[in-house]
Amino acid sequence: MKSELAIRRTPTLADIPRVREIMKSSGFFDRVFDEYDCAEEELRGAIDGSGEIFIFAELDGRVVGFASYEREACCESLYYLDWIAVDNTVRGHGIGRRLVEAILADVAERGATKLLLQTSGREQYLPTRKFYEKLGFKKEAEISDYYSPGESSIFYGRGVKTPL
Repeated sequence: MKSELAIRRTPTLADIPRVREIMKSSGFFDRVFDEYDCAEEELRGAIDGSGEIFIFAELDGRVVGFASYEREACCESLYYLDWIAVDNTVRGHGIGRRLVEAILADVAERGATKLLLQTSGREQYLPTRKFYEKLGFKKEAEISDYYSPGESSIFYGRGVKTPL
């Protein structure tokens, strides 16, 4: 990967099809319900200013990854990382890490002290969990039969100002 990676913070309607493509390329989404529609709905909310914050990783002007996050309701200084996905063709080049770095910097400026996320307990998600752990996230809770019978949800958290 020779191009310069850029982080863009302004979502547009043109991002919708690319977000779907990235999610499909990952092989991780759309198992239980249509997560593509859910992400699109949240992206549309970000576009009109009423929803989550979306950021995009771009190489040569092409979106290759995205993430979304928001302040957790009724919490003073907790933010929640909702979506993060990188196009399968460019995985392993530090794009996910750059997205998380950008989120941590932004939420720190907003007064957050902690970033929380959740992911599946399925074996398929073991590399995802290892990615989060490598970035300093610690397992905080696991809820059995969360997504479907036999599939748990694992919650991870990390301090916002803790260096990566």
